[in-house]
Amino acid sequence: MNTFPCRLLAICALLFTFTASGQDYPSKPSRIIVTVLPGGGSDLLARLIAGRLSETLGKPFVVEYRPGADSAIGLEAIAKAPADGYTLGVATSGMSIHQALAPKKRPFDVIRDFTPIILLATTTTVLAGKAALPPDTIGALIDYGRARKDKMTFASCSNGSSQHIAGELFGQLAGVAMVHVPFKGCTQGIPLVLNGEVDLIVNTLANLSQYIKAGKLKAYAITGSRRSQFAPDLPTMAEAGLSEYAMDNWFGMLAPAGIPQPILARLNAEMNATLNRPETRDKLIAMQYDLRGGSAAEFGAHIKTEIERFSKIQNISIAAQ
Repeated sequence: MNTFPCRLLAICALLFTFTASGQDYPSKPSRIIVTVLPGGGSDLLARLIAGRLSETLGKPFVVEYRPGADSAIGLEAIAKAPADGYTLGVATSGMSIHQALAPKKRPFDVIRDFTPIILLATTTTVLAGKAALPPDTIGALIDYGRARKDKMTFASCSNGSSQHIAGELFGQLAGVAMVHVPFKGCTQGIPLVLNGEVDLIVNTLANLSQYIKAGKLKAYAITGSRRSQFAPDLPTMAEAGLSEYAMDNWFGMLAPAGIPQPILARLNAEMNATLNRPETRDKLIAMQYDLRGGSAAEFGAHIKTEIERFSKIQNISIAAQ
């Protein structure tokens, strides 16, 4: 019997084991795919991580932009890339939203087709209201909304955005009838809340803080799972009694499904170290990013929990308008 094929397979398996050990990783340039246009949070974080990994691992990590179709184009490129550690990508909370509410409209499955690496950062998102609203606290706002005969209106960045979902989730869990007023951009809805045409707005603290400080808007609560260092006095929705509420506007790093465990562990360790560098922390904190970090398993569990939570939201369309 010709044993050459068997010996060849054994050699290939040995070579794969050596490569998968991560000892020789990286041996060539890698890419980090950004699924949106340059200039936003995904771009900022990708360039920070790419620059540091290029220094510490000794091979170039190049940022590649693949925007379009609510990030589906870039995410599909990540999912279909070889699972060898040389293609990574920055994802956002919008990925969980679409998986939960429109799974059949995308050519990939978030749980099946990706390996979570690390939760990088979150931005502080708040529920705020026009100054003329009587309630001053989130608890009083819930009581007020339940008692109103008409529906409360709320503005968000766009249909299907994390801010949109945060508002819908608040309405359904609090028992407050809400009408969504979408815009094409996160700053466009602010004037309508300031002049009283719209009751509430879900937006980043960075966009709203000047109006809150000036008394032109009332800040009610943080939408995330924990209080923000940038607004430590604002409670979370869970603290207000909505125990199932959490809507983190996050940025994380992914790889295709099946990346070798040693490479995954090395990437996670390097990215945690990058987030803990004083230079990185100072830069991101100055731009009001809450740095996160942690294990790949923790990030994966976070995504699964979000998808389960968002799947319970009823009667909502995330189609672009």
